[in-house]
Amino acid sequence: MDAPPTPPFQGRTASDPLTNLSATRNPIPFFGAGLLAEIPDFEIVSHADPDDADGDGVSGRVNFDGMLVGRFGRKAQTARIEIFIRGPLFNHMGVTSNPLSNERRAELPTFEVVPPAVMSGSIAPVSSVFAAQAIIPDESTFDQDGAADPELSDSELFDLVSFAMLLAAPEPDGPSPATERGSAAFRKAGCDKCHLSSLRSPRGPIPAYTDLLVHDMGDHLADGFPMGEASGREFRTQPLWGVAASSPYLHDGRADTIDDAIRWHGGEAAAMRDAYLALPSEERDDLLAFLESLGGRTQKTAGLLPPQSEVPLEGQYGAPLAGLAPSERALFEQGRILFDRDFGLEYGLGPRFNGDACRSCHFDPVIGGAGPSGVDVRAYTDLLLHDIADPNALGIEEGDAGMHEFRTSPLWGLARSAPYLHDGRASTIEGAITEHAGEAAASRTEAANLSTGDKEALFAFLRSL
Repeated sequence: MDAPPTPPFQGRTASDPLTNLSATRNPIPFFGAGLLAEIPDFEIVSHADPDDADGDGVSGRVNFDGMLVGRFGRKAQTARIEIFIRGPLFNHMGVTSNPLSNERRAELPTFEVVPPAVMSGSIAPVSSVFAAQAIIPDESTFDQDGAADPELSDSELFDLVSFAMLLAAPEPDGPSPATERGSAAFRKAGCDKCHLSSLRSPRGPIPAYTDLLVHDMGDHLADGFPMGEASGREFRTQPLWGVAASSPYLHDGRADTIDDAIRWHGGEAAAMRDAYLALPSEERDDLLAFLESLGGRTQKTAGLLPPQSEVPLEGQYGAPLAGLAPSERALFEQGRILFDRDFGLEYGLGPRFNGDACRSCHFDPVIGGAGPSGVDVRAYTDLLLHDIADPNALGIEEGDAGMHEFRTSPLWGLARSAPYLHDGRASTIEGAITEHAGEAAASRTEAANLSTGDKEALFAFLRSL
């Protein structure tokens, strides 16, 4: 049973020609992260069996972050929440920061002051980081944009880390006959060899259903991306609390369901996968019901809208048009759910995706980005194409639109739809006007020559739309 459940998976392809290694990553939940941070290193190490001394086919290994035991990230490459936050801030958002001082760290909800992390391997000591890396050291980060570094203040970083440390773990459901049978099937299939029911901590047992070790998951899941001590075939045992509402699954999001995720298991987990597949269908259903009982089931939705989410009232952002017939209202509500729904691989999500839902782009200030209802259609646009770009600017031709032509953007909701222009280059309304060229150059000049009072009146009017 070595074959995966679907054709070979192709993740998102690298967009930077200088990239020497790339892998698709499915973001992991922060729920209960503070509790995982409190688990002592020795507790994690006590479950490691790197040489499979007991001969059960499972050889979980510790991944180290300097001298500390890693526990966060798909490969347990990070030991502390602070670094786990600062890394993505820099790599994914380009936001620079300084590490918190030991004095500030001591003020966090839970923290034991430790020496600065020592990078493992042959990486030389550094005092700052300029380039995006898979793992950033415990140093200041810098970039070469126009904003002064650090771009995130000490207090803002402190608040972010505190928020992550104080996020509660998902609350499990009460036991039922089906989930108790499913728990027995979970153990029968050997899933608990890696997904330990709990780890000891100063607060008592932490029922995260993980060993926080890395395991070889086989050829089909391998991403070729080594991180610290973890090879390109090894991944951290993902905690299972809250698994019902945290789809898609696996490190690259290839599995749309828990059943799919189990079927993708290989390597050390191949025997458990085969044992799961050998169970009668009723026992597999019970096992899946048990997993869904570990928290999050009542919050599970097709997208980000909470269960039973109310439709905005007339006049609010995201509301339907006024005066709809009941059948039209029903269509709106059904379409709203579809607009929010995550599209998984089974629905055709492709390898060059930038989002997995309509809502991924159209979410501000609410899902759909709609203006207020119950008003005349005063969008302040002609919906035509105009040449408004700098003549020297590069662009894309599409259909009948030339390289420098863009549709006149509607102005309703302008005050709450920053950043502006097709590429988001303008953070203010005034900045967006300044960027106009071509056919709009004369209007831009007229706006620049307005008196201070007239400019204030113009911007007040635009913000009122």
